[in-house]
Amino acid sequence: MNDNPTFFLEGEKKRYNVTPEELDRIEEELNLFMPPELKDFYLKYDSIPTRTCEYTCNGETFTLDALVTISPSLLNLEDLFETPYFAMTTPKGWIPIGVDLNDRFFLLDPDTGQIQLLDDIDGSFHLAANSLHEFFQLLCQSKQPPLSE
Repeated sequence: MNDNPTFFLEGEKKRYNVTPEELDRIEEELNLFMPPELKDFYLKYDSIPTRTCEYTCNGETFTLDALVTISPSLLNLEDLFETPYFAMTTPKGWIPIGVDLNDRFFLLDPDTGQIQLLDDIDGSFHLAANSLHEFFQLLCQSKQPPLSE
């Protein structure tokens, strides 16, 4: 991934330092496997606020509103796993990466490595990126969606 991702809010700085030990503990406690690229992302960039990003993958438009964090936040990874709604709607082992403007989750499928957007109305999945690497690239190339009137 780019050493200077462009999907963070301009001028924002890292607010929390994640440690490798903390990531290992979370993996063990939540029974997850975080790919090295995701761990690296958290170690370098966790807690830096993102801008809203609109991008297209396979002809479908997606809008990322925020990334899930390890740091204390409204989208803290560990807290998400404790909510009954998340547990009921998310396949076991899948990792939430972010949310869109409708609070739908972008999830990392551990078997395929793809990023899928979960439509919480009908339970369907929409391919949002073929890999975590592609997801970050698409965010870097994304544009800010127009403001609604």
